[in-house]
Amino acid sequence: MSAIPLPPAKDLSELTVLELCSPKSPQHTRLAIAMAGRLLADLGIRVVRVEGREGDGLDQASPLMPDGKSAVSAFLGLGKVGISTADEAERAGAVGRLLQAGVHGVLFDEFEPLKAEIEASGAPTVEMATWPVGLETLGPSAQATEFGVLAASGMLDIIGDPARQPLRLGGHQIAYAAGLSAFSAAMVAIYRKDFSGASSRGRVSLLETAIWLNWKAVAGPYAGQEVPTREGDGADFQVLACVDGWVAFVYLPLEFNSVRKLIGDPALNDPKFATVASRRANIRDIMEIARPWFAARTRAEINRLAQQAGVPIGPVFTPRELLTDAQYVASDFIAHVPDTGGAALQAPRSPASVNGARHALRRERRARLDDVLGGRI
Repeated sequence: MSAIPLPPAKDLSELTVLELCSPKSPQHTRLAIAMAGRLLADLGIRVVRVEGREGDGLDQASPLMPDGKSAVSAFLGLGKVGISTADEAERAGAVGRLLQAGVHGVLFDEFEPLKAEIEASGAPTVEMATWPVGLETLGPSAQATEFGVLAASGMLDIIGDPARQPLRLGGHQIAYAAGLSAFSAAMVAIYRKDFSGASSRGRVSLLETAIWLNWKAVAGPYAGQEVPTREGDGADFQVLACVDGWVAFVYLPLEFNSVRKLIGDPALNDPKFATVASRRANIRDIMEIARPWFAARTRAEINRLAQQAGVPIGPVFTPRELLTDAQYVASDFIAHVPDTGGAALQAPRSPASVNGARHALRRERRARLDDVLGGRI
């Protein structure tokens, strides 16, 4: 990422952003807001998370670590300052004092009871919602789920076997993608305030984020193309088994000669594979020829041979394997974050740097409001 020009005498570590989730927030908007705050904290911005009596609602989100704490909550809380309040009145008072002290941005969701006060403060804001404005009829946002958003966006109809029920995507891909959008909006709003003095109000909805990611389903019909749908074993690209796991068999249509060279089976020279259209029509036959070749080799061997042949396949790694991946190690993508007890948490960090520097990650710090306002945190 190229260097970002900072305003004169301004450093990101001097900025404070509030992260708020109301008690009515569904988990997916909590995750999205927390991801936006995590990305801001990764750049050195002081992110203050003000929680009600129930916490952030992610304390029990799976998976759980050996100590019983949520790995999701620990990951999303890195680098932040947490303030706990006993009830809604105390929470409102804490937010009010922070707004009065002057913050550089606020992340909140559509159920935030202090929305009017936040917007009246003049601070740049980013609001997280489930549905776009005007489409609230899709269902009560408080009862919606991330899986429901995936279904409404068409994302569940991209991959899989049409004879089976759709499967949800792994992890929280839509919530985290919406968090990335909110992070981008927050950075734009913060810099706009610095450069022009004008405050911005951003709004991100998970459904619009999912549709943006699945843009072919919207743009295709306008170009006279069919909407992508689950094709099972008739899909252009598939994940094939190998000796020690799985490999995504991916190649561009014009790279089929390289595929022939890679697999080396004369059957791929059959005239029925001569054109892009004929290969598309006979994709199942191509996969039947490819499967034994993949099944006889390891991921490392397949990856090496594919690189030599110029075929952009992708080995499937487990999270544990990524900890020692040469590229990830060289880029310091997986950070070791110590805590006060001496144990270390391994967690991905933002790949972005600001003016050539990357902020050091640390565990979330619990603090009192007066310590934050007094500059002691």
